[in-house]
Amino acid sequence: ALVIACAACIAAPDADNLCGDAERIATLPEPLAEASGIAASRAFAGTFWVHNDSEGSPSLYAIDAAGALVAELDLPGAGTQFDWEDIAVGPCDAGSCIYIGDIGDNYRDRDDRAILRLPEPRPVSGTAAGVERFPIRYPDGPRDAEALFVTPDTSIYIISKGRSGPVTLYRYPGPLRAGERVTLELVQELTEGLVQLPDLVTGASATPDGSTVAVRTYAWLQLYRFDGDT
Repeated sequence: ALVIACAACIAAPDADNLCGDAERIATLPEPLAEASGIAASRAFAGTFWVHNDSEGSPSLYAIDAAGALVAELDLPGAGTQFDWEDIAVGPCDAGSCIYIGDIGDNYRDRDDRAILRLPEPRPVSGTAAGVERFPIRYPDGPRDAEALFVTPDTSIYIISKGRSGPVTLYRYPGPLRAGERVTLELVQELTEGLVQLPDLVTGASATPDGSTVAVRTYAWLQLYRFDGDT
């Protein structure tokens, strides 16, 4: 996995020049051989939170802007069977929280999909405190998903990958309820039907003000204006 920087100018007047060319910065260290999600810390400038996919232990890693490993934190209560796909940093009652989507479901047969939340810790190796698990289900049957984002009002959204039906935006109907399996709300279908490679959705992130959502596929980074629930 490579750390890649891409300068985005959302407010640029030239719609054809929103992003510059990606620049390869560094190779990630061996503990992040299956890095899946990345989010910038809001509490510690220059720190990025990263996690692996389904390999290894359920750990949270902090890296710096050059890709160097700063800390590794164990997440108690995360479970032994997991498929973490995306991560976000957003507001919560504690100030700033990390949200992890345990939402990978390649065969659409999991009954333990969930969102994890914890107060953003100091980037020091050890055990993270305050980890909560919020089980979820979909209103239209099992879905494989790899994209999660959080808006300023603490709403959590998941975007399905698009492999078994339209790429679809779902919302967790707040407030978060630990231990209770909650059915997500279907907000909007983003495609007319299922999609194929390279158009499967693999990640998402919202700007801190919630006005723009970046959706990543295997080939593209697409920017959406987020207005209410559309």
